[in-house]
Amino acid sequence: MVNRNVLRKLSTSELEKYVKEGNRFTPEAVQMAFEVLEERGRTFTDEEKINIQNIIRNKKEAEEEKKNEEIEDWKDHITTDSSAVRLYSRALLLSSSMFLGTFYGAFLLSLNFIKLKKYASAVFTFLFGIIYIPFQYFT
Repeated sequence: MVNRNVLRKLSTSELEKYVKEGNRFTPEAVQMAFEVLEERGRTFTDEEKINIQNIIRNKKEAEEEKKNEEIEDWKDHITTDSSAVRLYSRALLLSSSMFLGTFYGAFLLSLNFIKLKKYASAVFTFLFGIIYIPFQYFT
């Protein structure tokens, strides 16, 4: 959150940095710096105003795109870490369990546990898949 009073305390040359292309400030800060400069009597040409509005719009679009990308990453349980262990997805485990049987889901989950080096959990899950077969088909 940008405070207008903080921007008013800055010198005109410092505020000019806010409205230049390639700055690292938020779109709200650029907009407020533009307004403060206008209050101080700085006149902008139409070309400069269009350029500043384009900077603000591009920054807002970049922020929105980054936010949507982060939401999508979390939604899909995807990581950007290249050294992360690749596991079978929840959707694959669920669908294989439902359509192929509990054994197949337990087998894939056991493979996930092995990749995570949780061998006791892998063995327990695999044994559960085997023991559950008679209950699944004969009840």
